[in-house]
Amino acid sequence: MKELFTGEEFFLCYTYSVMENNYYEELIQKISDAIKRQDYAAASALIAEEYRMPYIPLDVEKKLDEFSRMIPMNYSDSLVKSFDYEQIEDFLKGDEAMQITALSYLKDCNIRPYLPLLQEYLNSNTSRFLKGICIMLLQEQNVDKTFMMETEEGRYEFMPAAVTPPEDSDGFEKACSYLRDTLERDNPSGAKIAFELLLNECYKKLPESFEEEEGVYLAQSVMRATLRALNSESEWREYVEDLGISEEYLWNIKF
Repeated sequence: MKELFTGEEFFLCYTYSVMENNYYEELIQKISDAIKRQDYAAASALIAEEYRMPYIPLDVEKKLDEFSRMIPMNYSDSLVKSFDYEQIEDFLKGDEAMQITALSYLKDCNIRPYLPLLQEYLNSNTSRFLKGICIMLLQEQNVDKTFMMETEEGRYEFMPAAVTPPEDSDGFEKACSYLRDTLERDNPSGAKIAFELLLNECYKKLPESFEEEEGVYLAQSVMRATLRALNSESEWREYVEDLGISEEYLWNIKF
């Protein structure tokens, strides 16, 4: 299992922001059905495609490992899906699951032939989080071409090579430190969700990043959203009182 914040984090919050919770349920059901009808090639292809994702929830990964052991050896070789230019274009215009499949595929490719598609993608009405993933793919390959991005907040002009990765931003680091000193100390399982949500918000901020002075408010906003999602309003109220949190300065963050 990949560790938290190791350079592959842009998929870490996927369960909370991009895919619906039933995505993994449907995936597991499809693999299970394929194995039951002894369609091992289809099952192996589904498993191999998911293994290519930089992040897989631990419970899902365990289930995929279990399925893998049920597939005969001659079917279990890793099947690498390949796409042509037109297929990538179609996937980027598809639903969120199709978009994330295309972006995952591009992560392992020379991305430069696809720059026109990605420029078009950044001007589409897809989620800000997925646009953040796209920006980081460009940043990781040091693309020094100027890009434009249309969002509800406005129009951005930026060079991916100059973008600060979310996990390296001052605001992110400050927020992480705050969460470690508070929520992680008292509620480790809740803190894990909060860290994921924090990274999610930082990807949605791209190509900009949070400043250090925003870090505490960002952490508090994430903490509030996390505890409310966990039906722990009383725990949040205790933090407000003990830490002197001013809620009027916080952002309304949603899962």
